[in-house]
Order: sequence, then C-alpha cells, then structure tokens
Amino acid sequence: MIVTRLPTREGAKTLSRAQISKGIGAAAMPINVLRPSQRGSNKNLIIVLVTFGALALIIVLTFLWFRLNAVRKESSDHSDRGDAYAKQRQYTEAEMEYRQAVLLANDNARAHAGLADIYLQMGRYSESAAECRVTFALVPNAPEVYDILGEDYAKQKRYPDAEQAFKQAIQQDPKQDAYHTHLGATYFKEKQYDAAIQEMQAALKINPNSEVVQKDLEAAERARDKQ
Repeated sequence: MIVTRLPTREGAKTLSRAQISKGIGAAAMPINVLRPSQRGSNKNLIIVLVTFGALALIIVLTFLWFRLNAVRKESSDHSDRGDAYAKQRQYTEAEMEYRQAVLLANDNARAHAGLADIYLQMGRYSESAAECRVTFALVPNAPEVYDILGEDYAKQKRYPDAEQAFKQAIQQDPKQDAYHTHLGATYFKEKQYDAAIQEMQAALKINPNSEVVQKDLEAAERARDKQ
C-alpha cells in the first residue's frame, strides 16, 4: 500500500521563507531601467524644452521693451502738450498734461520740472519746491531747476536760500543771463547793492539789449549812492 505524505506545517513555512528569500533577492538585483536609446531621447526632450523656454523669454522681453518705449513716448507727448499750455499761460491744462506724463513715467524729469515751473507761476511755492527736489533726484544739478527753486525762495522772502540756489544755477551754466539777473535782484532785496550791480553787469554782458536789466542796474546804482 502506498501512503502519500502530506507536507507538514514546518515544511510549508520553510517553502514560504525560501520563496520570500528568492523574491527579496530578485528585488535587490540591479535593474537597468533606461536603455541608452531612451536616455538619448530624454536628453533631446530637455534640449527642446530649454530652447522653447529661451524663445518664450526672448519674446516676452521684446514685448516688454516695445511696451516700455511706447509708454515713454506717450509720457513725452504729454510733456510736450504741457509745455505748449505753459507757454500760453494755461497753467491748469499744463498741470493736467504734466501729471499724466508723470503717471505714465514717474522718472520723466521734464514733466517734474514743468510742474515746478507752473506751480511757481501759480504761487504754489511749496509744491514747486517739492517738484524741484524730485527733479534733482532724477537729474542732479539741473541749472534751470535751481533757478526755479531760487524763485520759490525769493517769493517767500527766504533770500539767503534764494541766493544759494541762484549761485548753484550760475555755477552750472554761467552764460545764462537770467540767472545773474535773479541773483542780482536777490542781492538788491538784501540791500547788498555792490553785489547786485556786479550780477546785473554780468547779465548785461551776456545780453546787452535787456532794457529791464539796464533799469534794474540803474536802480541799484542809485540805491548804493544813497547809502
């Protein structure tokens, strides 16, 4: 009689451990995931993506460059219109144009200087001085802005400050007769008549045909003689 032996529990455990051990060994074996051809394909894909990314960046930067130029052109156009209104003494309209120019490009020094000038004409001296300071931050030592600032101070009877501002204007542009005239007028108000005469003579040397300065010079000479 043939007796069939059934596997014991211990045998089953032994078999299971062997199988597990075999599975673990198989999992631990190194597997070459990417073939050389696959690695080459991925490299080409990366090159394509980088190329498209660079092209996209160039397109964006080019668009921004053209847009910035367009905005600056629009700001400059508003400054031109502001200048035209200021020459016609239409200061409210000029202010609107300059303000729009600054809104588009806050570093538009010409618009800030224009605001400083029309605020001076409108008697808004503190606002004019503030715009002068903004302009100096953009264009240091601008002589015409020093002249505006000097006028602001003179209108407020801050004559020592006005004197210094006009001197700065002359230092930057000594051939501008108006700067000498304004400094001479400041000296006259401070009763420094000799200094006033000297500046008015300098102005007449640059512009001999100025009847206004000639009259101011004569007034300074009379005032000096009365001292």
